[in-house]
Amino acid sequence: MNIFDTAILHFINGFAHRSWTADYLISWLNDDGFQKGGIVMLLFWWAWFLPSENSKANRETLICSAIAAPFALALSRFISIVVPFRVRPLHIPDLHIHLAYTLCPQMLINWNSFPSDHAVLFFTFVAGLFFVSRRIGLIALSYVLLIVCLPRIYLGIHYPTDIIAGAVLGVGVAYLACLPRAKSALARPVLNWMSAHPGPFYACLFFYTYQVANAFGWARDVIVMALHITSNVIKKY
Repeated sequence: MNIFDTAILHFINGFAHRSWTADYLISWLNDDGFQKGGIVMLLFWWAWFLPSENSKANRETLICSAIAAPFALALSRFISIVVPFRVRPLHIPDLHIHLAYTLCPQMLINWNSFPSDHAVLFFTFVAGLFFVSRRIGLIALSYVLLIVCLPRIYLGIHYPTDIIAGAVLGVGVAYLACLPRAKSALARPVLNWMSAHPGPFYACLFFYTYQVANAFGWARDVIVMALHITSNVIKKY
């Protein structure tokens, strides 16, 4: 454990287990999908319909960041598998983490702490929003830092460097996806589809942003269910 992580973690987590109401509120912010991704997706839709002379280029950027997000998340999962396992702060007794009143002490016990999937996912969108509008990007940045990431340090779910690594990864993937050649390859076919079939396009875009608002919770549940069913079928035969 490095001094940087220890100092910030103990300072922020030091406010936990003092007030049941505060712990309940912060746990709710951490668990509720809309509070994490819903606001970011509201900003995404705001940016989508932002009046601008560069509206087409802006939409290309937003599409690229939206396409980049699940790839960044998959890359984060791959990194968490190949790097040495990092136990989450709340599972290390020697750190003397203040366990929030409303937090399950066994949560995410078998999941690598590094990097933060939430930081990866939402900083990908923060970067895309910032490329489109500095004002909306700053709002998204402030929200993701304070409402999405900070509670996860407060609760002892992540170290600060987990968040930083996730943010760097998300921004990096978004930047690469928004380069001119990548933007042309990724976004223009999607915009052509939007022009030809606006109904199906917006239905799919709404469904996608709904999934992001829930941090792909429904998609993860479906994949886990499919894996369990497949495993049981294989064992049976």
